[in-house]
Amino acid sequence: MKLMNKLLPILLLVLAACGTPEAVRIGVVAPLTGPAASYGEPSALALQVGADIINERGGILGRPVELVLQDGECNPAKAVTAAKHLIEVEGLSVLLAGSCSSESLAIAPVANDNKVLQVATITSADSYSDAGKYSFRVFPTSAFYIGKQAQLALQDGITSIVIIYEQKAYPQSVFTAFKNGFEAQGGMVVQEHAFPSEETDFRSYLLKAKESGAQAILFSAQGTSSAVNFLKHFHELNLQDRFKLIGNNVVVAKKVFDESQGLNAFVTAVDAYADRSTPQAQELLSRYAAKYGQEPQTNFGYVAASYDRLFLVAEAMEACGTTDTDCMSSHLSAVKGYRGVYGSLSFDDKGDVTSSIAIHHLDAEGNHVWQPIV
Repeated sequence: MKLMNKLLPILLLVLAACGTPEAVRIGVVAPLTGPAASYGEPSALALQVGADIINERGGILGRPVELVLQDGECNPAKAVTAAKHLIEVEGLSVLLAGSCSSESLAIAPVANDNKVLQVATITSADSYSDAGKYSFRVFPTSAFYIGKQAQLALQDGITSIVIIYEQKAYPQSVFTAFKNGFEAQGGMVVQEHAFPSEETDFRSYLLKAKESGAQAILFSAQGTSSAVNFLKHFHELNLQDRFKLIGNNVVVAKKVFDESQGLNAFVTAVDAYADRSTPQAQELLSRYAAKYGQEPQTNFGYVAASYDRLFLVAEAMEACGTTDTDCMSSHLSAVKGYRGVYGSLSFDDKGDVTSSIAIHHLDAEGNHVWQPIV
């Protein structure tokens, strides 16, 4: 009996260890606060829905999935601090990071130096294509979808334009991609104005544009507050009859509609697109609403792209039978025609993905209107 009393605590520890497999821990960096939180937070919440589903199906490699979240604020310095914490303190080798170009570009050197797998989303800056062997993204490049926007502008009869853009990685990539595509097809960028992220008064830029003789203005921002202020000043100066207004995807956000009293209605953008009617999409939407009390309050394409990242990583781990990042990187590089919520996904040798895009605007009531392109 004394021997049994001594062995019992040891047996209980062994049984507990056998009954609870060690979790597969995956890091997440996203803008949970700050100007990009309107799409960064829903993209992160969708990952937790995905983790719930994967765990209900038995986990990854027979182990439960645990997400470790950090706020990158769409700020390069904050994103690096977040990534280093996940790698150096938490000991993680897979990061779903980030959810804006500024975060993702800043994290990439840290991830690649440590052979950590990085899968970004809502990251279109073209320079991310050269981020490194371990860096992937589930989102179209600016060259792809903004290049298409330039082509559509020309088809709409616009041959001269002013571009006003924020000095951050994503809005700058929109400027570069649109300018290159527009001018390559015979269009003329007659003015270009870069503004700092803290800018709140856009009247001086608009007054200069008014004297330009251009037919249209392209406005490209990182955060919704810049878009709201720009739209208010655009209408204050009664420029809505003077210029055709084109936006990047931030300008056509529902949050901008709500905060500007609908001033972005009928402003067009080209944006990431996911079909909400598919069975996979309906499962994500219903599970998200059940968990959080409402459907995602952002472009569903962003949520779908973020969600698919987790399942792509899970598939890579299962295929490799391990969390070895060299094996997972090789597996992802070979993915062709993966059927996710975001559509059919194929990675190229740069870790970029082919994906669906659409012309996007909000109607007078703030309803999303989509015209799929590819």
